[in-house]
Amino acid sequence: MDPVTLIATALAAGAAASLQESATDAVRSLYAGLKAQVARLFARRPGGELILARHEEQPDVWRGPLEAELTAADAAKDVELVRKARELMTLLLPEEAEAGRFQIAVAGDVQGLVQGNSNQVSMTFGQQPPSGS
Repeated sequence: MDPVTLIATALAAGAAASLQESATDAVRSLYAGLKAQVARLFARRPGGELILARHEEQPDVWRGPLEAELTAADAAKDVELVRKARELMTLLLPEEAEAGRFQIAVAGDVQGLVQGNSNQVSMTFGQQPPSGS
């Protein structure tokens, strides 16, 4: 699943799940965090926040415009946003996550993408190699 599709799917699934009485605090919290991060990304784009709000109300109707806006805003390159979307889908559909459904395919320049569960990673970008290397 490409990152934009993953984010759009997580937003739709999170909105639906959050309305259920059975939704856990973790699901509600992850959805709220994902939606807030997308809203921040869209704040710089005319109409982006409206598309996000409309998608929450009618995800089937607004999926196309949402995916177009996510693509235009380079959401696929936002590693934290993609991680949150995957984490939410893993909570909502653990069997499908286990089967690898929410794996992502990244195209283009991305630094620092870590995929998996319970990873501990330290990354440093932009340092010049020691002279003589």
